[in-house]
Amino acid sequence: MRKWRGVTLMESVISIGVLAVTVPLILAAIGESGRTGEASGAETRAPWIAAACFDELRAASHGRSAYFSADEDGRVSPPEGGLWALGFTRGGAMVGTVSPDQYASGTRESDGREIRFIARVHPAPPVAGEAAASVPAMRVTVEYPAGAPEERRRTLDFHAHIR
Repeated sequence: MRKWRGVTLMESVISIGVLAVTVPLILAAIGESGRTGEASGAETRAPWIAAACFDELRAASHGRSAYFSADEDGRVSPPEGGLWALGFTRGGAMVGTVSPDQYASGTRESDGREIRFIARVHPAPPVAGEAAASVPAMRVTVEYPAGAPEERRRTLDFHAHIR
């Protein structure tokens, strides 16, 4: 009796079929875990980033902000059609302002420092049925990843009344 060594054609076809199904699933799971980790990091740091932006807005209302300024009437808000955006590192440290071009196309660094998050500051939309507030409501939208174009970034919104 002869001993056969090796695998049959049928065993080879089955093995390739199993690999064809499992490898894409494994790669998709690895990719999704990266996105989940990024979202988790953003959700952890976003409240700190928003708080730093609100602190800058409060400082601007008293004339002490490094990045924002109040208008002639003392209101702190971006000019009509203007953009107020700040860049932040992976750890949530403020890097500086983000230009409209950088904001639209995405940016990965400023002054040699990595930018991971962009925080856009803008007036909060009025709430239906709510009387006009004497203290303006502002919204900070934390967007990530900063290197992606504006339309592809994920966002987290925060609202506050600035005094």
